[in-house]
Amino acid sequence: MSNYNPLYPHPSSQNFHPGSSSPFSDSPNTLFRILQLNCHNSFDVTTNTLNSKSRFSILVLQEPWINPHTLKLPHYASWSCILDSNHSPSNYSDKHRTCFFLDQSFSSEDIHLIKEGNWILSAIDLSINNSRVKKIRLINLYNPPRIFEGIKCLTDWLDQHNDRRIPSFIFMDSNLHHPSWNPPNYNHSHQQSKDLIRTCGRHGFKIVSEKGKPTFMNRRTSSTVIDLVWGNFSCLQYIDSCCTSSNNFGSDHQAIVLNLNFNPHPIPVTRLSFRC
Repeated sequence: MSNYNPLYPHPSSQNFHPGSSSPFSDSPNTLFRILQLNCHNSFDVTTNTLNSKSRFSILVLQEPWINPHTLKLPHYASWSCILDSNHSPSNYSDKHRTCFFLDQSFSSEDIHLIKEGNWILSAIDLSINNSRVKKIRLINLYNPPRIFEGIKCLTDWLDQHNDRRIPSFIFMDSNLHHPSWNPPNYNHSHQQSKDLIRTCGRHGFKIVSEKGKPTFMNRRTSSTVIDLVWGNFSCLQYIDSCCTSSNNFGSDHQAIVLNLNFNPHPIPVTRLSFRC
């Protein structure tokens, strides 16, 4: 029986090395930076994130600000916005809850929207001009609280589209508690979190973001971990670091910063780095 554990980061990943260049470069120190953030439906948070001077290649956003009149995101000249075309909202309550923003280093030919997303799940394949990696897959999920319908959406989507050969990541606002990622001494757990673990584990994903470090702070409740990043086996060798960041652009969620190195150093190290 396999001892693959979906709840713990892979022990072999690279330490963080400062410096950045084109995400398509074969330079050994090239870092490909991805930001995940729930924007709390806030215009200011969404705008601050998009206008940030931080050098991110991709923004993976949950609950971005959506124009209530057009039901679309505003145009930003420095970014290409990807909304799932399978969903056409008819009113504001039906708006998209997930989106991707990609910087200008990506051409339209590099971006491939995967079909059968919806208002809470979207996924893209990105072509990577690198001798080691031809493409990566990014899945963006918002799991609405109380009803938690995102878990079934993710399960159905992975059953149909998962490909273990492609380095793949799932970025999510799970809205779920579980001892495997809760902060210390936070004991509440959702039954649906077991379904999430089962789904991700069965499809070859494990958590690569920090466990136990709060991603959601609320004055009315204890700080919790609800924002997660999962990666499959094919992506683990390219993870340079994955950390929770307090540079959250005014959101009530913390950001998660994932740094990828598609030219990893051949010498193995003993643990995943959480330094960003």
